[in-house]
Amino acid sequence: VIFPLRHFQGGPNGLLSSCIDCLGCVMIYYDSSRTLAYFSLQGSLLPKALKRSLPPAIFALVLKVLQQLDLIELDDWKIMIESSIYGGFTFVLGFTLVFRTSQAYERYWTAAVSMHTMKAEWFDACASLISFSKCSLRPEPE
Repeated sequence: VIFPLRHFQGGPNGLLSSCIDCLGCVMIYYDSSRTLAYFSLQGSLLPKALKRSLPPAIFALVLKVLQQLDLIELDDWKIMIESSIYGGFTFVLGFTLVFRTSQAYERYWTAAVSMHTMKAEWFDACASLISFSKCSLRPEPE
């Protein structure tokens, strides 16, 4: 399985700009027969996601441990008095995830059908070209 990775070159004023020619693009080759290839960090979004998600997770873990050791009392903080805000947030988040997933699925199937249609059109064009050249009245050049 081959997944393309965009190649970036330095642009004017040190800004990054995408490469114009595809010859300079970098491809990441994954060996799909190996199960551990899917856990490779090269080309993965995992390091970037961990930079954002690990600090709040560690903070929540420290708070929970401190609460378990009776060093702090989280009930006095009154963080979540009313759960309707949390319910509304989870509803909007769930609706957004379902909507975007269904849109992506619909786009995938539209592209797949278009590719098959294009393949059939090319096949028809090539078949017509070959049949017209076979049935031509013009003599073949030597």
